Amino acid sequence: MVRRAFNPGGLVGVWAEENTRASIFAALKRREVYATSGPRIRARLSASAQPLSCDGDIEGLVPMGGEISKLDTAPHFLVQAQFDRVPIQSIEIIKGEIVSGQPRETVTQIWNEQNGGLEVCMSWEDPNFQPESPAFWYVRVLQAPTPRWSAHHCQRAGRCDEYPDANVTVRERAWTSPVWYLPELSMRYLCLFCLIVTTQSFARIADDQLKEIESALVAEYVQENETSQIVEYTRYYREVTRSSQYVSSTPANLPRRTGYCLSS
Repeated sequence: MVRRAFNPGGLVGVWAEENTRASIFAALKRREVYATSGPRIRARLSASAQPLSCDGDIEGLVPMGGEISKLDTAPHFLVQAQFDRVPIQSIEIIKGEIVSGQPRETVTQIWNEQNGGLEVCMSWEDPNFQPESPAFWYVRVLQAPTPRWSAHHCQRAGRCDEYPDANVTVRERAWTSPVWYLPELSMRYLCLFCLIVTTQSFARIADDQLKEIESALVAEYVQENETSQIVEYTRYYREVTRSSQYVSSTPANLPRRTGYCLSS
């Protein structure tokens, strides 16, 4: 019972038009992908400004990984999931947004069935949508609890009394790429929003790109007198991510969670 903290590898799924190299890489590039903790669960998220239904084909959907343009009313989402070997028990939508300059995350359970379901399709409308706030939504699909691999091993060996921490259950899951909502943003909000999602993107910023970032920040913040702080913060994050160090603290003189986002 060594290496009980280890976990098996997860899986990545793509929604591609056909099973070819070109089609699969195109799906990866447009971020129409999802991941699982190991099982072959299927998960899909789509969005629209109009009400959605599971009946028939719907045109004009924004797929996961895509962006919704400026909205005056709440977006509608179509969520689809299919089990692997264990029934699906719960589906959640995780929302991240910026409200009054502060990051906020909420988790909403939109479907739950204790007896489990095999295939789920449902629509959902965000009841707390704020048109002026940038946001993202993604879906998390949870299976019914099952014994962890370590539980199978200790039970088979008859040694669970020796290793009680091995005899546990887990909830395998799948999660989708997010759908993005980016209204007309100031550079400050764009920087803040992107850094919430990913810090590691800073490791890819080249020197010439950083100069472009600084120019953009100067143009945006020349009146607000905050340019030097944000440029310093961008450099700080770039260097710590390039050295593969996790950012456990932020310099006291720098604004928390401010930076620049690179997206393909």
